[in-house]
Amino acid sequence: MSLRYAPADFAGIKSLAASFETADLLPRDNVYHLHPQDHDRLEKQHWYELVCKATDLTLQQLVKKRGENRRCFCSTPLNLNGYLVTVVVQLAADTYNSYYTLPGKPGPNRPSSLPHAAVLEFLHECTRALREADTADNEQPVLDRDYNEVLRGAGRRLMLRISPGNAHGLYDACLGVAALRHEGDEGRGTMLLGRRQHPALVPVLTLETPVPLRDHRSIRKLLELTEGPTGLVSDAAHVFGLGHMVDESSPQYEPLATVHFTNHYGWELRHAGHTLMRVVSNTPRLPQGKVQADNFARVIKQVFPDTTPEG
Repeated sequence: MSLRYAPADFAGIKSLAASFETADLLPRDNVYHLHPQDHDRLEKQHWYELVCKATDLTLQQLVKKRGENRRCFCSTPLNLNGYLVTVVVQLAADTYNSYYTLPGKPGPNRPSSLPHAAVLEFLHECTRALREADTADNEQPVLDRDYNEVLRGAGRRLMLRISPGNAHGLYDACLGVAALRHEGDEGRGTMLLGRRQHPALVPVLTLETPVPLRDHRSIRKLLELTEGPTGLVSDAAHVFGLGHMVDESSPQYEPLATVHFTNHYGWELRHAGHTLMRVVSNTPRLPQGKVQADNFARVIKQVFPDTTPEG
């Protein structure tokens, strides 16, 4: 059996990580800890992050040198029996890059898309499985987690990324709202996500008392007031009222994440006109791409060679 990479390919990982420390490529604040154990723990975590960065860069160089169609992701190393173990996931680069990604620098806690969030969730599970290998119940291994559970975890990660102030609970709040009916009708409407008094949001109606997002029934009723570009305005913890975004030509414009409740148990997360994920019955899904007309016609001709343009 031939392996894609050899141990020699990673012989310089520690030296490369040390060079990052010397060059101060990962600047840290000067924090002083009274307890030596706290200081040692943070120093060790910082070193692990440098090793992860060095591993990622080494893999990128190998992929580029060999002309491989691969996108690499690395977990933070885990000290296991005296070895630093890093889990690596590789995906087809063209497929991964075909999906819209959020602007800004991605990171371990900043997924840029649903595929990225799913990778982070999977790496987290792999690291946890390694850590608990000697103590976990062997009858129910960590990696036996259902893939839909991994996707739900990825959905929560992505919603946390786009939540103003990194507010937790947005994913589950949207699930609760989408599960309700109002006077027998399916829930439809839009929610704009932005901090209170965001310059890119124009208020239409301001509630005297903000409604907590966990009050699913009240939020569901308020959705009835949304129409067209006007939606509920929320900071992912409360709804403050109704509003709409400024025009794209305005200097105050900034693309904000929006949640669109489409039907019973269904909603979508969008950003700048792009759908980041669709959630159906508590399971996130990737948006389906549109079929190009010329490609469709070509495939039809191949499958049904006797077909004419007229039918």
